[in-house]
Amino acid sequence: MKKYLQDHTCRSTGIFTLIELLVVIAIIAILAAMLLPALSSARRSAQTTRCIGNLKQIILATNVYADLHDEWLVPGKTQSGSSNKHFYQILGGDNGENPYGLTYEEKNMTSVFCCPSEPRKFGDYSDDDMQYSHYTCNVFVFGWRGMKENSTGLYRDYNFRRNTFDLPDKVKAFGDNVAPDTGGTSFPRNYSYRHGSGGDTRTGATSTPVPPAGAAANISFLDGHVETLTFPQVCPNSSKIAKADYIKGDENGSTVCGSKKYPNAGRKL
Repeated sequence: MKKYLQDHTCRSTGIFTLIELLVVIAIIAILAAMLLPALSSARRSAQTTRCIGNLKQIILATNVYADLHDEWLVPGKTQSGSSNKHFYQILGGDNGENPYGLTYEEKNMTSVFCCPSEPRKFGDYSDDDMQYSHYTCNVFVFGWRGMKENSTGLYRDYNFRRNTFDLPDKVKAFGDNVAPDTGGTSFPRNYSYRHGSGGDTRTGATSTPVPPAGAAANISFLDGHVETLTFPQVCPNSSKIAKADYIKGDENGSTVCGSKKYPNAGRKL
């Protein structure tokens, strides 16, 4: 009898009951539910950090360009021969040269012009892909060939010198792009607010739906720093991003870069 009990006890200690198994599964499910939001948040944070790094490299290359071209900033879009050239092609040296330290290749989803938080790949924008870079430039500063003067008298096809601006830390340069068919922006809605919480569900430069309160865009400034800004923070006093683009002789920001008042400060693309 004693031997039977010993054998029975040994066999029983190595077996999980159904209840014990269900308890273990429930504990694992609870832990997973607690950890997944934290992991998702950490992933978004890492993507935002990488995006900020991309924008810092782009603005650094832009300043190198200005150093080498008598203070002129890289054009947003210009013409070279019979074809158009965009800022990412110029800075990325798509002609085989690479004087500004960046590399641009069409449909290369690992380049500095690709935001890790943007799900759309480079390709044909008619197929809902991004035809241009995942980043957009401020056309009131860099200019965009073919963009006409807007209804308020602001030039969008004028390119400026870097030393035109007294407050480069206020001049928006590049930012997350939402529009699949253009790489130039003149309105806050042209930025993609794909960082932060909530995300941006728009696939084009539309006014609706308004990005959620926690959604934010990464935007670089001419002095080299990058800020993560919500939709209201991008331009709190106006619908146009140029309100923060301070030009020499206008320290109070009462006029905007690209105004008819300063046509001689820039060059038409």
